[in-house]
Amino acid sequence: MQSLNDIDALIIDMDGVLWHGDRPQEGIEVFFAGLRRLALPFVLATNNASLTPAEYVSKLASFGVSVAEREILTSGTATAVYLSQQLVPEQTRVMVIGSSGLIEPLQQQGFILTELYAPEVDLVVCGLDRQLSWDKLASA
Repeated sequence: MQSLNDIDALIIDMDGVLWHGDRPQEGIEVFFAGLRRLALPFVLATNNASLTPAEYVSKLASFGVSVAEREILTSGTATAVYLSQQLVPEQTRVMVIGSSGLIEPLQQQGFILTELYAPEVDLVVCGLDRQLSWDKLASA
């Protein structure tokens, strides 16, 4: 196994790696304590846009692991940052099919979020939506 001395930073997947469902992997607290002791920077990444970074911080805290929001990168956050680099958020109307993990980062970047059947929409951003409806699909 490679020495941790040769590693500058880690990108660690969360869902299915650090936990399964609501059950943390055995040794998760020891793992993160070791990273902190070594002062090894990390980013916790996920392609799951259903939760916000703050919600992941809370989930990890329930497992006895303390992380900062800046150490979490979700696909929702990445999408919002990418779009803000391509478009003028304050002038871009976005319809979202998704949950808080997609909605909040877009709001934080300054995008104008539309309601169903808005007369003008510049783009539609989709993620997991547990309240998906025909109205949302038809509107999109």
